[in-house]
Amino acid sequence: MKRCDASRRHKGPFYTLIIHAREVGRGSRQPGYRRAAQTKKVATLCKECLLAGRIEAEGKDLVPLEVK
Repeated sequence: MKRCDASRRHKGPFYTLIIHAREVGRGSRQPGYRRAAQTKKVATLCKECLLAGRIEAEGKDLVPLEVK
């Protein structure tokens, strides 16, 4: 069962926040090159917490360590 990360007593609907970062640009379009991509689940919040909240993420959590 889905729960709000702020409180277990909060009622739905619930929303899962996901950040998807993808490498773009000239160098990443070469044939055979795999673009770096990273998906990170940030939180699951109820409607009230999502409306009242502010979401922040650090870039070091979004960029993969190894890029091929």
